[in-house]
Amino acid sequence: MAVLMIVLGIVMVLGGISCVFAPVMTFVGTGYITIVIAAVMMIVYGVMNVVQAVRDKEYGVNMLFGILSVIAGAVLFIPGMRIVAGGAALYIVSFWFIIKGLVTMFLSLNMKRVSGGREWIFGIILGVLGVLLGIVSCIKPIVSAALIGLWIGIYLIETGADMIILGWNARNIK
Repeated sequence: MAVLMIVLGIVMVLGGISCVFAPVMTFVGTGYITIVIAAVMMIVYGVMNVVQAVRDKEYGVNMLFGILSVIAGAVLFIPGMRIVAGGAALYIVSFWFIIKGLVTMFLSLNMKRVSGGREWIFGIILGVLGVLLGIVSCIKPIVSAALIGLWIGIYLIETGADMIILGWNARNIK
């Protein structure tokens, strides 16, 4: 699981760098390819959360978000749904970012309680960025469309880095 998390983190960082250097193309690409990539990432992320929750025997928020991520990703593969999702992609992604940000903040606060160190601060920052990205995209989709590529790129880089760090730490714990 740790190796998969590290690999997915590297892919997210590389994708984020691509978005940062070509934000207009990221926005233009919010058609079919981006929806398929988002669907695959939601499913992989969701499966990883569910597997981790079952392995840790913690059936709370992380498992629920994992299940919701798998369902949301799977819905995007229903024939005709990609067309509908293409028109509503900004809203679908904005709600996912809000929920993901809230879950990240919740898990980071739990990490603070358990570890007592400062590692949780990165998760709080990442969660706040996710919630802000989601809110701005939901309230002003036209204005946020101009910045969406850059924002997604930065968020993917941070999320990827977080996954690499968590995967590396999980690998060293065993």
